[in-house]
Amino acid sequence: MWKLTRFNLTLGSWASWVYGAIFVLTLYEVLMRYAFNAPTIWSLELNLMLVAIGYTIGGLLPTAGKSHLRIDSVYARMPSWARRACDVTANLIGVGYCAAITWAGTAQAWTAIQVGERSGSAWNSWLPVLQKGIIPVAGCLMTLQLLVHLLERDPPVHPTDASP
Repeated sequence: MWKLTRFNLTLGSWASWVYGAIFVLTLYEVLMRYAFNAPTIWSLELNLMLVAIGYTIGGLLPTAGKSHLRIDSVYARMPSWARRACDVTANLIGVGYCAAITWAGTAQAWTAIQVGERSGSAWNSWLPVLQKGIIPVAGCLMTLQLLVHLLERDPPVHPTDASP
């Protein structure tokens, strides 16, 4: 297994824990707001940032694990060469899309860093810089992962290829 694939699987798995943190933060905010009448100014903004991170980095897991969506009832009935052609086509489209996201995201992240973009809320945090910085990082990792899938000489056998 490629080291990049292992890294992306690990990072994507760890990103799922972000949603546990979101749950705890939401629980804390509800408790503070309704039990103690002391709402926080930072909870919603931090939750939104964590959701963005979980969503962006979480995409690495299905990409690296080749568990993205497809119509399995059709895919399973295709001969192996047709499945491979579909996989190559999907990976090429994905490379183009993720490369474009990386390119556009890098420009936005760089601008956010240069101007010192802040949220403009009561908390006025630097979280927009972090959020915009994660997009090109995840896009680059996904682009590289899709290229790894294209370069694999012996792709893993799909369960429908196995003989009964």
